[in-house]
Amino acid sequence: MIARRLLALVALAVQKVSAVANGTSTICDSTNSFCATFSHSQDPTRVTVLVESQFGGWASLGFGSGMSDAKAYFIAWNDGASTIVSQRAPSKGYHMPQVASKQESVPVSLAAYTLRSSTKLAAAFEVPRSYFSSTGPTSLIYAVCSEVPAGVNSVSYHDGPHGTAQFDINTGVASVKAGPPDYIVSHGITMVVAWGVIPYVIIFIARYLKFKMGHAWFLCHAIGGGLFTGGLTVAGVAIMAANIGFKVNGNVHVILGSIMVYGIMPVQILLGIASDRMFDMQRKSIPWWDRAHWWTGRLAVLLSAVVIFLGIIQGQLGTAWIIAFGVWLGVMVLALVGGQLVFGSSHHVSDDEAELVSKHN
Repeated sequence: MIARRLLALVALAVQKVSAVANGTSTICDSTNSFCATFSHSQDPTRVTVLVESQFGGWASLGFGSGMSDAKAYFIAWNDGASTIVSQRAPSKGYHMPQVASKQESVPVSLAAYTLRSSTKLAAAFEVPRSYFSSTGPTSLIYAVCSEVPAGVNSVSYHDGPHGTAQFDINTGVASVKAGPPDYIVSHGITMVVAWGVIPYVIIFIARYLKFKMGHAWFLCHAIGGGLFTGGLTVAGVAIMAANIGFKVNGNVHVILGSIMVYGIMPVQILLGIASDRMFDMQRKSIPWWDRAHWWTGRLAVLLSAVVIFLGIIQGQLGTAWIIAFGVWLGVMVLALVGGQLVFGSSHHVSDDEAELVSKHN
């Protein structure tokens, strides 16, 4: 009797798994802008994939945790005459994935599918069953775009929802994580602290608290700017380099960020060192290298704010983050204005010149 019940339980479990594995399973992002439906084809070595998107340009699905390590990456679009599914090779950064030397997808008719009412682009195709893990979840990446590619070698960067997912074809269990990969989030946090927080603190100290803090102001300013901002910037660049390599392309965020990191920051550090090494306690006026250090710092702060805003927009973090960072910048500006009103700027020059500098700098 016990053996019979055990056999019945085993049979029930097998039926449950088989029902999921032999049926269809669908994963969607939180807004249903991208959906992928998986089902077994008549060929047991292949799986049928239906991709749907609310964006009419292109939709992509990759098998892997990122573009650089994807086992396979498929981009689908409609050129007005037919639906094209193009398999791509692994890629890094914001560079267009190149066409793979071997195309392993097989087109499938959409006639058997009932598409969502909001779907603007749909493509069905078969892929090898080997793309999916036989022992657990398979890592997936997805993205959509509103711009139709001009050709197989002209696919624009995605401008719609994108993210990662986990899908277990054996059980049908899935999870979707919208937004940029974790390394981009880490890069963003690191750079926001490096350029959206620390510079305002050390500028406040250098401009208003020299005489109140004594030599400690210089230590705070130098360590904050050189060690913390510089160190975090190196870390932020290293995070991206480890995942996408050292590449500067047509992306405005990347171009301006590179100007900041490889151009303005080294110049600012050198000017700071020059200001310290050539400092003269008996000087009667502000030397040009000090003024260059001031204005290079101001330029760095302004440009970094633009770069951070572009990063938030490109990462599609949403309007709330744009507003939050804008409010933070407003608070920092008010703090600097308040410091000017309460303390006034302080500089190491003679008393007469100090009064003139305080009024005009």
